[in-house]
Amino acid sequence: MRARTSTWRVPLALILLSVVPILAGSVRVVELSSHAESTPAYAGFFASPAWVIAHLVSASLFVVLGFISIRRRDIRGHRAWMTRAYAIGLGAGTQAFTLGIGGAIFGAGELSTGL
Repeated sequence: MRARTSTWRVPLALILLSVVPILAGSVRVVELSSHAESTPAYAGFFASPAWVIAHLVSASLFVVLGFISIRRRDIRGHRAWMTRAYAIGLGAGTQAFTLGIGGAIFGAGELSTGL
């Protein structure tokens, strides 16, 4: 006879795993708002921290909605959202990869910035 497992183990593990990047993002936002020393590589983040904040908020929202979907056992709805998120991520990754290859081939001229 199998012991009954808790229904909270998987959602709790997902929440705990997602706390690390959310805390790291929060530390990054505090660093950006405290006017820390800016390096040339991170100057864009200091000039416009709104993208970092939007990324942190959307990632947190994604974790909460995923937790709610799994807790309600709405696997079909969760799967549909995961498919959409995968498609968006794949499209963004493909654009970044293509832009990198274009920059390597064509250089930093008018054509590569026009893409």
